[in-house]
Amino acid sequence: MSGGGREPRSRQWHWATPESQAALATRDVSTILRHYRALHGLSQTGLGTLLGYDRRTSACWSLGSAP
Repeated sequence: MSGGGREPRSRQWHWATPESQAALATRDVSTILRHYRALHGLSQTGLGTLLGYDRRTSACWSLGSAP
């Protein structure tokens, strides 16, 4: 994060797109994670690493099931 507690503009625009707004509006974690992965070209392993979890946990979350 940059000064003032706001995210840099380069990160903000991703969530301002209609597709991102639609994913967020579902309030469904698996939908939001799948959208984030697609938006940033991440694999389940990559997302798990980014979040500090293994691929299996990330895969479960992306499928909407418990790890």
